[in-house]
Amino acid sequence: AKGLEFNAVVFVDWARDAGKGRGETVFVDRRTGLLHVRAGSRSEGTQLLTPGYEDAAAREGRFGEAEERRLDYVAATRARDFLVLPRMAEVGGNSLAETLAEVEAAARSVGVVRVDAAEERRRVRRPRPEEPAAPDLGPGCEKWKDKLSEEIRRASVPVAVIAATALARVEEEVPAELEEAPASRPDALKLGSALHAVMEEVDLATGAALEEIAAAACAREGLGDEDAAAVAAWARDCLATAPVREAAAAPAYYREMPFAAAVGDAVVTGKADLVYETAEGLVVVDYKTDEAAGARRAEGKYGDQMAVYAAALARVTARAVARAYLVFPRAPAGERVVEPGPAAALLSRGEELLGEAPRLARDALSAGGAV
Repeated sequence: AKGLEFNAVVFVDWARDAGKGRGETVFVDRRTGLLHVRAGSRSEGTQLLTPGYEDAAAREGRFGEAEERRLDYVAATRARDFLVLPRMAEVGGNSLAETLAEVEAAARSVGVVRVDAAEERRRVRRPRPEEPAAPDLGPGCEKWKDKLSEEIRRASVPVAVIAATALARVEEEVPAELEEAPASRPDALKLGSALHAVMEEVDLATGAALEEIAAAACAREGLGDEDAAAVAAWARDCLATAPVREAAAAPAYYREMPFAAAVGDAVVTGKADLVYETAEGLVVVDYKTDEAAGARRAEGKYGDQMAVYAAALARVTARAVARAYLVFPRAPAGERVVEPGPAAALLSRGEELLGEAPRLARDALSAGGAV
């Protein structure tokens, strides 16, 4: 870097051709701004060049040579006391070392150290001394090597990643009676994503700036003002539910909490909308935007999902899961919170479903995909 100085500067590879390696496959002509491309092989007669490539490549080569010489000058002027420049006996006509004559003429003090090339080659090719034999570490070393090989083999086996929702089969078609005049599938997904984004950001205790947060979340999804008002209303109803109020007052709560539970040869992944801590254990909450009329009946649809969430979170956190809730903001006030079942039954069902993960993993791998 300019401005720095060193007691000694040593150049390497000064016998190379200046500008060697120019004629790139693709480059931009500095004069015209045009992109030039070279493809194919000249020796095989298949080379294709963009119009004007050769002239532009020649200019680029001259520029590269000048740039290399400029950098050499900068590097050379960093030396305070000694500048070491290798000078080869046989160099190319365009070698950077050809400038040494000019350097020697201008320098105050130049020392030349000559090296016999043949002797140098013999020295470099001299056989190296044999390395000492590795010490015998006994049978323990072999056991360690065997264990290492087995760990490497196991690590090389592909692992199927299975979504908790797929394991619980929540994507199965919902009976028509559970939906009242549903929006189109893409819009329904966008509305659900917007609600989850709001519930991830809004203050659970105060709901401050709820409308602004909802408007921003809907804008990111490409939704309009009417949708933003609906999402804000749903979020307000979520905030008013007992589980969310309890979470706001809890010692700690976690929103959009990801998890990954290893089950045999599979990894079950998911993301819980809200998890909070209580004296008796963790509580899991999931928001659903199903149509209001189907909230109670949708318990069966999402019960297995909550069971998988509860069992997986119990595994990865080593904490007891005390309760789980589904929150349906579009349901009537008295039906917005659904508890899929007692914690013990939920965990038992979740473990049963997690037990299917290795089989699904084998099926996915044999099919060449992932769940």
